[in-house]
Amino acid sequence: MQTNNSIYTHTINQILSEIKKAVIGKDQIIAKVLLAILCKGHVLIEDIPGVGKTTLAQLANNDEKVKNCFHTRIWVCVSEPFVQIAVAKAI
Repeated sequence: MQTNNSIYTHTINQILSEIKKAVIGKDQIIAKVLLAILCKGHVLIEDIPGVGKTTLAQLANNDEKVKNCFHTRIWVCVSEPFVQIAVAKAI
């Protein structure tokens, strides 16, 4: 019989494996994003254009195991230039 820790570890490794199929070379960032999500925190992903920020966020947000951790989820994509009022209303 598996312990809760081994079940959680297996599930987290499955999520990481799926995300790493689409986002290559960002293992530390992927792990930190997943950790923040599972701790019900917030994530700000900044980097140069074209490195997979949106892909990473979408994969993490849309993963069924991640979805099961939350009653409510919000997706807000903010691009430059942005209007703070519009972002606040979107949230």
